[in-house]
Amino acid sequence: MAITKLKPVDVVVVGVGVAGSIVCKELAQTGLRVVGLERGRMIDPQHDFAVPYAHDELKYDRHSDLLQNLSRETITFRNAMSETALPMREMGSFKPGECVGGAGVHWGGHARRNYSPAAMAPPPLHRQRDQPPGVPPLELTGERTLPDVPAENYWFRRHLAVYEWIAERVAGQRVADLACGEGYGSQVLSSTAARVVGVDANPAAFEHARLRYTTARVSFERDLVDSWTGEVDSVVFLQTIEHVQDPDALLEHLRGLVGPTGALYVSTPNVRTLAPPGADRSDNPWHIREYDAKGFARLCSAHFGRVELLGLHHARRLRAHQFALERLGWDTIHRRLGLTRRFYDAFVPAISARDFAVRPGSLEKALDFLAVLRP
Repeated sequence: MAITKLKPVDVVVVGVGVAGSIVCKELAQTGLRVVGLERGRMIDPQHDFAVPYAHDELKYDRHSDLLQNLSRETITFRNAMSETALPMREMGSFKPGECVGGAGVHWGGHARRNYSPAAMAPPPLHRQRDQPPGVPPLELTGERTLPDVPAENYWFRRHLAVYEWIAERVAGQRVADLACGEGYGSQVLSSTAARVVGVDANPAAFEHARLRYTTARVSFERDLVDSWTGEVDSVVFLQTIEHVQDPDALLEHLRGLVGPTGALYVSTPNVRTLAPPGADRSDNPWHIREYDAKGFARLCSAHFGRVELLGLHHARRLRAHQFALERLGWDTIHRRLGLTRRFYDAFVPAISARDFAVRPGSLEKALDFLAVLRP
């Protein structure tokens, strides 16, 4: 029997039916390299079991066509560790299938469940709009923010304000934008930098960024942030360190990238303003560690000799809105007057990067922290 040796990957998923496919997709979206192994034939519930075709009771209910043929191959089974595992020769309550997509229907072939691409797609509210021809839109996952999603505009502008602040300080430099996501930040940095490379491990984000933002001054590479290397003057690493299992090891790696004369720009949310009042952390499932000002400063100072810690705050209309919420009871007023939807449908899309400000001081009230780190 011929043996095919595959390249090493992070995860191997055995069985790529509906459940296995979802596992593969979710793991790949976190940046892991995934291979799915499947031996069964392909069954497409959308077509093979489409109404008005009646299911074949003899084929599926009696002859178990969607299930493993136990006369040809089987598995061993036992109820306790002390027993001897014996071959399973008759179907019982455990019915192992062997078809890709077979779990999209009942094992008897007569209870079709709708797993069509249209049914599984997220609502348009959470997908990018009006992308250039040939550029596939990305969808909100809760892990990263996106432009061109009106409902996400507040968070996009909040991130964009920091990129614009950094762009003013990296003019003429070679810059790496690590964990660049959709790629809009790399484009902003390229407005002043001599060269920008955006790095992201997520395959969908990488392909989108490459197709949409590549220019003579901007390129993209698919890699993990803790293994990427390159010759740069500055490294930008925004809103990602809270996702990192070992931030100390990563900061050591990034310090090596910027060398003795470069700068590292790192941002992270302020847990004191992100988490509910009295809570130690937010409910964001993607965050592994969250930081207050002292904790973030302590982490950065352990690896860099010069640490400048700044805060991102509301400005202009967002500052006025925050004042109305905290001092004037605006939450109660707009609900009582029935203005909630009309007001925020107009207010949120109008938010711009100018409605945020990066400045020192009042760190305990900051939305996000921005650390400028030098060896």
